Amino acid sequence: MNFKRLFQPETLAVVGVSLSNDRHPANVIYHKNNLRQKVRVFPVNDRGGMLQGETVFPRISDIPEKIDLAVLGARAEFMPDILKDCIEAGVRGAVVISGGFSESGRNDIQDRIVAIAKEADFPFIGPNCLGVYSPPYVDTFFLPSERIVRPDKGRVAIVSQSGGFLVDQMIKFTEEGVGLSLAVSIGN
Repeated sequence: MNFKRLFQPETLAVVGVSLSNDRHPANVIYHKNNLRQKVRVFPVNDRGGMLQGETVFPRISDIPEKIDLAVLGARAEFMPDILKDCIEAGVRGAVVISGGFSESGRNDIQDRIVAIAKEADFPFIGPNCLGVYSPPYVDTFFLPSERIVRPDKGRVAIVSQSGGFLVDQMIKFTEEGVGLSLAVSIGN
């Protein structure tokens, strides 16, 4: 399994963007990557429409380009169908930032998405996570840029189950002058 497109995607779909709430986590991720990272970003919402002059696609399979990474920010009960759409569309991997899985007693939904991904040999991070910070490629952390400290580019990578611990470590790295190549919050 090749993880390169999880950490260095050229194209990114953000599923679950809101057409009316720019503070929604999926919107924060969409705008941050669209404005500050190298990745080409496509917003997805099942209603379609427009978001600040950009076409919002109803499904990942409607995007006219191959997608390397999908960030999934929709409700947990929709996740099995969204994951299937990702796989059918040839997406190379996903980050499931949504909560509402085993951490809230919904092992059934989490087990379904794990089974779907295993059957298709489809890599994903999460659910219930911050995801991936891989400068200058992608930043799936749904914290606004002004609310998180990011260390300079470096050679240290860190993986953590806890998003809070990971953010604390990034602050410490910055204070100590440690450069960061990759940060991954794996969630559940």
